[in-house]
Amino acid sequence: MKEAVEKFMVQRDVKKRVEKVIGKQGNRLAVTLDELRVFDGELGEYVTRNPIEAVAMFESQLDSHIKDMKDDGEKGGAGEKQTADARDRAFPTKVKKYYISFEGNFGRNHVTPRGLKANLVNQLVSV
Repeated sequence: MKEAVEKFMVQRDVKKRVEKVIGKQGNRLAVTLDELRVFDGELGEYVTRNPIEAVAMFESQLDSHIKDMKDDGEKGGAGEKQTADARDRAFPTKVKKYYISFEGNFGRNHVTPRGLKANLVNQLVSV
């Protein structure tokens, strides 16, 4: 699944949205489940069935793509990191963290609070 996530994140449309996230000084990239299902049906299913691993994979790919963009000199690189001088080693380093959110059609995983049952444990749900 990691290869599918990498292929999804290098699409032109997704790269443009990542650039917008950086440009707006935001920190969250919204991915629609419908878009994932069109790209790769198994990837969409994997995200809803294994959200913890899927979110970790997407966020690591997002961080690496943003780091590559900033290393290439694209916008958003200035002021991202603060470094301490040599005499102040306790000064914290500020690195912005980026996140992934999933939205769209959750299908049978879109439930009401009363509909939350044990069969949905460890699955991505929308309440």
